[in-house]
Order: sequence, then structure tokens, then C-alpha cells
Amino acid sequence: MPEKIWRLPYTAAQIDASVGKSPIIKNGTWWTWDIGTSSYRDTGVLLGTTGFSNRNLLDNWYFADPIDQRHGYMIPKGAVIYRDSGFTELIGPAAAACEVVEKTAAYAKVRDPAYHQSFYYAAPSAAVRGYCENGYTIDRWYSYECVSVKLLESRVQIIAKSSGSQFVQAIPLEEIEENTLLTLSFLDTDGELTVCTGRAAHNAEHSLYANTDWGWISFRNLPNVPYWQAVFHTTVNKTLVAGKLELGSHQTLAHKEGDTWVLNDPPPNKALELAKCQRYQYATSSYYGAGEVDGAGINIGVNFPCTMRSTPTMQTKTGIRAQMAGYGGNGFYENLTASFRWGSSTSCNILINVPDTSKFVPGYPVTARIDTPLLFDANL
Repeated sequence: MPEKIWRLPYTAAQIDASVGKSPIIKNGTWWTWDIGTSSYRDTGVLLGTTGFSNRNLLDNWYFADPIDQRHGYMIPKGAVIYRDSGFTELIGPAAAACEVVEKTAAYAKVRDPAYHQSFYYAAPSAAVRGYCENGYTIDRWYSYECVSVKLLESRVQIIAKSSGSQFVQAIPLEEIEENTLLTLSFLDTDGELTVCTGRAAHNAEHSLYANTDWGWISFRNLPNVPYWQAVFHTTVNKTLVAGKLELGSHQTLAHKEGDTWVLNDPPPNKALELAKCQRYQYATSSYYGAGEVDGAGINIGVNFPCTMRSTPTMQTKTGIRAQMAGYGGNGFYENLTASFRWGSSTSCNILINVPDTSKFVPGYPVTARIDTPLLFDANL
């Protein structure tokens, strides 16, 4: 069979010149780069007309109002801490930011960032929304070597180390084929739009990469890591507005109006963003479920609001508080423990270890109201 050879109608120089050429606004209409003439051309599409924005391959990309199921709190460095919840034994200013593991109207219980088995207390007013340890922060984004990730009123702020801090989203390998042409962009409140373009490559330190005077951004699949990473790396404090990963050679995250970058897309549908995020984790604030006596505890079924990416694990920050009611009795319990018995991507069973199950008649249903947040985690 004769070999079929496909020839591109453009030169290598024309193709190289087109990389990173974003749509612009001129005289009230959208202009796009014409690879054949190596110049912008008027599309005739009026400003405000949708259609010049590619689909965003990132989840939870709008940092002005992000999904934050973990609802994290922290106290900043310098906040006054005590050894007891009654504030009678003063320690002094905190030497570093600390994660809040329990927040009540009376106190904020915080964990020592160096010795995780040690806990201290601060006034609840000292707690601010945010995260200060390596790991997941707002949904789908995790931090590495950040001093903290703060949730401001309408932005996400990265407090960075001078050696560099990373804000990262992991994406399953199967969702993006190798050699796909991609563009990654981030917009911050300093008015900087940072963009990199390239082809996705497995086992590479950087597939897409752009260096700046404060750090770099990258899309990559590191050797022996089973997922892609979209990375924002900074050595200075940065406040992010939005991020975008998209198909093609130019960014459609934002356009310039005068000297100001303006997002092309309106704020995303929050219910849809939550559903996308809940494929990776599902957090409860309180949970009502039904179960029955099973050995030394109450077996409770939990149904997930959507099909998760895989069977999750379960996490709790503090002892579980629960109200149990069933045939033969009821009770309110604190400082309970729970174990994940079995599950799938759609539901699971957990065992609440109740100290006295004799109040409940075996074989009869028990209703449970669990007041402590539970986190079902299927993140990468």
C-alpha cells in the first residue's frame, strides 16, 4: 500500500510565530492570529460575544470564589497561643502558622506544625480561613512548601518561602493524551498573566514551562508519578485570580481592556464545579444516616452525592460527636472513633464505635446524626 504523506501548508517559522498569540480586542471586536499571514485579523465578532474561550481542563479554577469542602482554618505566625482551652497557661506568640483542628465559639484548637501530637489553643478570633501544611487545600489544589495558603474575601493568596512554594493540581494521566498541544495560564492581582505552551510528555520534568522573575509555571508528568501536574511555583507572596489549562497554542483565560487583564469567562456554575470536585473528595458538615447495632458499634451507610473517581478513604480531624436514636433507647456521644469498613465509588459503610450499645436492640434500625465533619478522600 502506498504511503500517504500529509504536508502542513505552513512553514516552521509561521508555526513558531503563532505560539502564544492570544485573541485581542481592537475597535470593539475580537481579532485572532492568522498563521498564514503572521498577523492579526478582524473576526467581526463583537466584544462580549462568547465563543473565544476554550474549555478549561482545570477544576476549581476560579479563585475569587473557590470550592472549599475542607473549610480549613489556621492561625498565622504570631497569634497568641495557650496550653489549655481556658487560656490560663500562656505560651506566647506562635512561632509559625498552625492548622486549626477544631474551632468552637470558645477556642480554636491548633496543631503544632513540627510535632503533630502536640496541640495548643488560641482565641477563635485569631483563626483565619486557610491552610498551612503540605497537602490538599481548596478542592483539587494542594500546596507544597508553602508557608500558608490563605482564602481572602475574593482571592487565594500564597504566602511563599524564599526558596520556592508550589500550588498544584493533579490530573489523571488518562484524561490528557501524550503529545497533546496545551496552554497553561495563571492571572494574579499584580496584573501579570503568565502563560506557557507546549506538548504533553510523559516522564518529563517540564512539558510546558515559563520562567518569571518570581518563579515559574509548568505542566508536567514527572518520572514514576502516575498523573499530570499543573504547577504554580513562586518565591514571593502571590494572590491568584484564576488559572486555565486548555487545548491549543494560545490562552483564552483573559484579554486586555486598556492596561487591565479581564477574564473571558464569567464565574463558573458553582454546583457544577462542586460536582466535579466531589469526584475526588466529599466532605460532610453533618450527616444523617441509618444503620444498626453491629458488634461494639453502630454500622452506618453513607451514600455519596456523585460517583467518585475511586473508592475513597475516610478522614476525621477530631473525636466524633453523634446523636443516636433507635428502638429501645437513644444517646448523645462525644469523642467517638469511626472506621471505614467497606465501600465503592458510590457508597460506603462506616462503624461508629459506641461505648454502650446495650441501649439499642440488635436487628432494629438506629438513626445517627453525626455532627463532626467527615472527609471521604479519593484525591490523586
